[in-house]
Order: sequence, then structure tokens, then C-alpha cells
Amino acid sequence: MSEVFNKKLQYQCTVTGNPDLLFKCNKKYGIEFLAKKLVRTLFSIGVNSWVFDREDNAIFDTILCSGEYQKERYEALGIKAEVIASGSPRFDKENKTVDKEGFFKHYGLDKNKKTILWLPTHTKATSVVNFLDVMQGLSINYNVTLKTHASCYSEIKKLPQLISAMAPNIININNAESTELLGVGDYVFCDYGGSVFTAIYNDKNVLLLNAEDKYVHKLIGEDSPEVEIRKEIINFYRHEGDKLISALKDKKIWEEQKAIRRRI
Repeated sequence: MSEVFNKKLQYQCTVTGNPDLLFKCNKKYGIEFLAKKLVRTLFSIGVNSWVFDREDNAIFDTILCSGEYQKERYEALGIKAEVIASGSPRFDKENKTVDKEGFFKHYGLDKNKKTILWLPTHTKATSVVNFLDVMQGLSINYNVTLKTHASCYSEIKKLPQLISAMAPNIININNAESTELLGVGDYVFCDYGGSVFTAIYNDKNVLLLNAEDKYVHKLIGEDSPEVEIRKEIINFYRHEGDKLISALKDKKIWEEQKAIRRRI
């Protein structure tokens, strides 16, 4: 940045994934001068209020998202920037080659059980606390692996102790890449954020966990793609734990869901 400010350079193109720092500079300097073309690539694929509900996005010429589903919905929100479905390295074929047997052995998973990968988001919309008892129940018949959002540890006091107390059978994994975990998961449980569409585009059996409506309205936004997707992708509230468990065993539901994912 000092090079830019001191020499007053202007680049052909600037690409940013998380523009918060640049937004802070914007108040003092403005960042439009940085380049002739400003591009934003989304670190979180959905979440309207975290991604587009801020005037700063108006400065971008192009916004990159992972797939056509989001592209159509972002354009419907009236985004002035050109929106391009650019894919993601998470969907590359070489990233899907995982040593499943070695992974199971390393984490002590039962190769005779199907595996649930749980990828909760953070803030009060997270499912990490509310669904611990449901996940503990599922751990009797499934391998349940959990990778929490990094921010959960600062937002929820003594989270590791809470997980150990309420759901001791869950395998809490935070040192593995999500791409590797997607390779071993038979089902992927998400709530909100980029993991929702990462799982869908990887054609995993996706099941969505719902936050209380007041948090969805305040933190996420009713017109966000990941909220709208719940009209088609199977989803449950905490009090519907019995229905969730039954749905996992219903082959017809998952055949229907696979057809929906293919269309998406």
C-alpha cells in the first residue's frame, strides 16, 4: 500500500477476497484510484447481509461467485457490478482424491458407519451449540465429524469443553482442510455461509440446520441465496431432531435431493 500511495501507481486490475482493510482505507483515501478495474471474489458465497448489504460494494466492477445459482440471485438483487460464476478450487477433481481409509484410521472412525461432516458457521446463527444433543444421538449410528468456524472459539466461551460434555462421541477436527473432509463425508450438515454451496456443488447429501428466525432475519437476510435455497434443500430446526434422524434413513428423500442438486 505504501508503494501505491507514495508513487501514486494505478494498476490494470485489483482483486480482493476480503476487502475490509480496503474499506477502512476508503474512508481516508478512497480505493477507486488503485486500479482501472476492481474485482471482488467472494470469501462467503451466500449471506446477503455479510456480502452485499454495504455501500462499499458499489465500487467494484466485477464480483466473482462459485456458480450459476448465486449469479442469478445476486443479479436479481440489483447488483450493479458484473457478476461472474467462476467456480472454485474446492471443486477441482484433484482435490476430491482422498485417502479415506487412512483418514478413518487416523481419527478413529468406524469404516462400517456412514460419515456426517458438520460445518457450522459462526455468530448467533451458528448450529454448533443448539444441535450438539442431536449430533450426539446421531453418533450412535454414524461417524459424526465436526469442523467449526474459527470465530466460534472466540464467540463461545470454553467451546471445546462444551462439545466434550454434551457430545463426547463427536470427532472435533480443525486441522484438516474442508476439501479433504468433503471427500470422506457421506452427508454434509451446514447452516449458513459458503459451506452450503460448497457442499451442493460437490454433490454431497446436504442437510441444512436452521437458526431461530430472529437471527436469520437480523444476521443473514431473508433474500440471501442460502436462505432461499431452503425452499428446495432439506432443512430442520433444533426441535425437529426426530424428523431429521428419520430423513437420513429415507432413501426416497435423498434420491429427490440429488435431482434437485443436479438442477442447481
